[in-house]
Amino acid sequence: MTLQELLQLEITTTSKFSEDISNSPANLYVFSADVINLRGYKNLADLLKAVPGIHLSQFTISDKYNFVNMRGVSGNKNFLVLQDGVRISSATGEDFPIGYNYPLHYAK
Repeated sequence: MTLQELLQLEITTTSKFSEDISNSPANLYVFSADVINLRGYKNLADLLKAVPGIHLSQFTISDKYNFVNMRGVSGNKNFLVLQDGVRISSATGEDFPIGYNYPLHYAK
């Protein structure tokens, strides 16, 4: 995509309404299906390792599998995972494992 196309891309964030990416108050990184396939990302853990500002400690805690540190905020419970606008991370606020449980082979 060109820069102009990226700036006009419509996204849905936790606010649950569609908006232009240039108007979003959040930092967003867009990974297209082509990029996911080209770079060989198989699951969410693979993709998170490529995002600036995110550090993924692998195999650190046995029941959590991988541990996420995002801009100095530690813990898998401290970020939200949405699929088609629906929360798929822990609804109760507990830590949740990040490993092979979020495959990307159907990502668009």
